[in-house]
Amino acid sequence: METNQHIKTLKTAVEITLYLLAVGLIVLFGIAGVDKVTNLSTFQEGLKNSPFVPVWAAWLVAYAVIASFFAIAILLLIGFWKDRIMEVGLWLATGLLLIFTLYIAAIVTGITYKPCTCIGLDEKLGLSWGAHLLLDGALLAVVWLTTLLNYAYKILFAIGEASS
Repeated sequence: METNQHIKTLKTAVEITLYLLAVGLIVLFGIAGVDKVTNLSTFQEGLKNSPFVPVWAAWLVAYAVIASFFAIAILLLIGFWKDRIMEVGLWLATGLLLIFTLYIAAIVTGITYKPCTCIGLDEKLGLSWGAHLLLDGALLAVVWLTTLLNYAYKILFAIGEASS
């Protein structure tokens, strides 16, 4: 009986942590999406100057990134009620943050071009590109942790149901 109580307590702790992290990610992707929409012309101009994006595709990439931000935020929000949707949102968030982290790593390793405002972190917080890379790496770690917690929650839920 005591083990069952420990599992329930652990399940509750994992659930609360998972939901708090998911809310943080919803806010992060929501703010990033709103920032890109409100600064769309600056974002597109930055992409036009990117060595990785052809000039003709800047508008397409800009809208795809914005749509991705909002789609991830919506999927994570729906995920509070539909666990499988949470999983999809977390994996998409991981992929997008991995792409951004690799992009910034390429900039740090020698590209002299400054691509975009990245929700203004460089101006608002005075972040260098090296610090921006560390921040993106930390955010990527948070998304991976949240994904692992989501799987841990599923396992604990299955154990809790089996022992009831």
